[in-house]
Amino acid sequence: MNNNVKVIKSPTKWDLIISVAERKTIVIGTSIGDLRVQILGLEQEDGSCQSWNIRGYIVQNNNRFNGYLRTDQNSGYLKIHND
Repeated sequence: MNNNVKVIKSPTKWDLIISVAERKTIVIGTSIGDLRVQILGLEQEDGSCQSWNIRGYIVQNNNRFNGYLRTDQNSGYLKIHND
């Protein structure tokens, strides 16, 4: 089962990079509440340096997710995979 969740408060691009490089957890604000996550993969979506394709897991329940963030607009979505 997959759940699409709207992002309403994205982390900064620097927080995303640090999460990957130093294995630090970060918080993403979503329509279902704040999710503490670990980012495992990060890819620029376009040349703006503000659009990101991400993948990782939610710390609270270890569910995997992938998604898209627009860091300068605090928007995006996460597709949560309930394993």
